Amino acid sequence: MTPKLKFDNTDRRHVVEEIERHVGEKLSRVGRRHIYLSDKSDNRYIVLGGIDDWHGIPDDVIEDIEQHKSQAYLAIAIKNQKSLKIYFGEMEPLLNSLKYLDRPGNDKYTFHVNERKDHLIIREANSVSLDFLVEIPHSESDRK
Repeated sequence: MTPKLKFDNTDRRHVVEEIERHVGEKLSRVGRRHIYLSDKSDNRYIVLGGIDDWHGIPDDVIEDIEQHKSQAYLAIAIKNQKSLKIYFGEMEPLLNSLKYLDRPGNDKYTFHVNERKDHLIIREANSVSLDFLVEIPHSESDRK
């Protein structure tokens, strides 16, 4: 029986390592959230991941990014049985489209994504897309 696929903190560490390679800097956590990171220049990064097309960003993270006024980036990893596909881009287009996102419970912004050949789009705000960054092998044996 195949184990149920789930995106967890081990997967997130692999994604963060790839982003660190891409930006050439070590990232560290901002506050208590695992998804919210910064680099030594104080740029902000949101790292989301999953197996489905639904994602959410808590209000406090959005508020901090809007108040902080430094560069912010969004990374979304899509996990399948054998790999993690990572998409990456600037956060500003999403910030400009918050009014189109869902607000279940009014404590986060939620949205759905669609994968394309070389990018990922936010379904609720089609003008927001992230570029394909890398696909890394990530089977059960790679996780160990």
